[in-house]
Amino acid sequence: MQARYENEIQELISKQQWYQKHQIGMSKEDELEYQRLCQEAQFRLHILEERLKRFVHDFPKNILFYFFFFIF
Repeated sequence: MQARYENEIQELISKQQWYQKHQIGMSKEDELEYQRLCQEAQFRLHILEERLKRFVHDFPKNILFYFFFFIF
């Protein structure tokens, strides 16, 4: 999950760098497409952040559950 989060960040950074290099000659449609891609990436990042928080928060409970489940 952490790797997927980091991959999403790297893809967003790459898109932002590409946009910075090409923004002067872009058409309005290309700009709108870039904005759409960024919004989608930010949404995915938000979801992954929430999942990571929940995983970290619930990890101790899950470990105890599996520990007792498999031992007893």
